[in-house]
Amino acid sequence: MTRKPNYRPVSLRLIKPLIVEHHYSQRMPTGIKLAFGDVLYDPHRVLACCVFATPAGRWQCELGLWELARLVRLPTYRRPLSGLVSSAVKHIRKYKLTDLIISLADVEEGHHGGIYQSCSWVYGGLLHARLDGFNIDGEFVPARTCNSRWETSSISMLKERLPGRAIEPHFDNGKHCYWKALSKDGMKRAVENGLKSYRYPKPMLDRGDTADCYSTKGKIKLPAVHREHKVVQPIDAGKRISTDGIDRLFR
Repeated sequence: MTRKPNYRPVSLRLIKPLIVEHHYSQRMPTGIKLAFGDVLYDPHRVLACCVFATPAGRWQCELGLWELARLVRLPTYRRPLSGLVSSAVKHIRKYKLTDLIISLADVEEGHHGGIYQSCSWVYGGLLHARLDGFNIDGEFVPARTCNSRWETSSISMLKERLPGRAIEPHFDNGKHCYWKALSKDGMKRAVENGLKSYRYPKPMLDRGDTADCYSTKGKIKLPAVHREHKVVQPIDAGKRISTDGIDRLFR
């Protein structure tokens, strides 16, 4: 008999081994707001989880804005992660925990955000590459960790505070941005942060490949197409964007 999922908030103690061992970052995010997972009892463990946290510095409206910072499962977990993400969003909306959620799919890891597409999140475009940390003596240290440990993420200041150590800046390859507004205020925050709506990236089609798919009439071929996705960047801090008309969207 197939086990029914047991989606619920979970403790950080339970999710830490899962993230450290099976997420490509191998580290917990900072500023965690909510951990939500599929829990198994006897033995008590988390099979898959998503973790929401305070967003990184590229966003100017942190209040009422969460980032889905980790999404991970055991290698043997076969249930679609879209069900976990959808249940977490329902929980957040039910208890009015935040107004706007964003998530960034890491291009460097070959991710394009298919899970968020299946959950009907809005695609906000491919963000510009940015400094995300430093290689210090050959070990990658995130910029936020540098701020926490040495109170700076400036390479010149780090070299002053860590004399004799090899420090090189590390830039990501850009990230696909997805977002979901959970309320009228959430939509306003999306506008204030310069979030837009673009068509979903489809890597196989973008490469000009043909793809197999199935219909009621049998197996067919999709023609190769080319799609361009605009590279975008969150708006400059302090820049005002009109939110007129947002109220009409939630009437």
